[in-house]
Amino acid sequence: MNFLSRIFGKQSQQQKEDTIFSSSPLEVLGERQVLTDAPYVLPKDTQEISRLDFQHFLLRQAFQSNYLSPITQPKDILDVGAGTGRWADEMAQVFPQAFVTGCDLVEQTTDKSFKQPNYRFVEADVLKGLPFRDRSFDFVHQRLLFLAIPAHSWPSELLELVRVARPGGWIELVESEIQARNAGPATQRMGQWIIEVSKRRGIDSSQVPNLGTYLNNAGLQNVVTRSVTVPMGQWGGRVGSMMAANINSAYQAMKPLITSQLGISPEEYEKNILLQHQEWEELHPTSVFYAAYGQRPH
Repeated sequence: MNFLSRIFGKQSQQQKEDTIFSSSPLEVLGERQVLTDAPYVLPKDTQEISRLDFQHFLLRQAFQSNYLSPITQPKDILDVGAGTGRWADEMAQVFPQAFVTGCDLVEQTTDKSFKQPNYRFVEADVLKGLPFRDRSFDFVHQRLLFLAIPAHSWPSELLELVRVARPGGWIELVESEIQARNAGPATQRMGQWIIEVSKRRGIDSSQVPNLGTYLNNAGLQNVVTRSVTVPMGQWGGRVGSMMAANINSAYQAMKPLITSQLGISPEEYEKNILLQHQEWEELHPTSVFYAAYGQRPH
């Protein structure tokens, strides 16, 4: 049985493409392209592609690894919310014997030349169900989707990840708090703006520290939670500078949404960003990332 038939079932590749390979509608907000039929608060455009790739390198540096789960020789790996496919591509290199599938609402890449032959992208919305057979993957990875999944959808979304995981397989989640620690007023203000526009889409970012509880509630065993504190600003060295650059890019990405929905002028928004830069070097704030992984019972 080949890779496609193993995870999709007996449907032909063309039949499957007819049902799931349909582009999500995009509209222009300010100067950015955003999805019109999903709660995701960040854009889907070329600028965001660059930020997502940079963010991947930042997280790999912060966690000193692309994964924490105790996987050994997986045959099938799934990356939910694959973005540009960088994580999945690197996993395909580390595990050349495995077939790696990345899925997302749209494929965010302008360069497919770096993709490994054992990597495949599938356009799909996890909130509407994944187009894979039960028990298809040894490792299911999902990263930074808290700004894309409404609070009421998390239980069913995680059960969908469990459904496609094989017995004994691992599921891993990675997320970040919105509000920085030891933050000044401008940084807190920006965090509150993001929380407010997210809340209007049903998203509750305050639950990020509870990833382990979510996995336990989904029926997983051997659940482990880990947090990593990342400095924000040049005071934090290379990682701090990377984090600052990533955050600044994210702020610009969210500017059209925040200013239009909260009635904040672009000038006020930019002024707040400049004030944050001063705060970071004076107050030394940090951002906390959480990772949790668990095993589907045999």
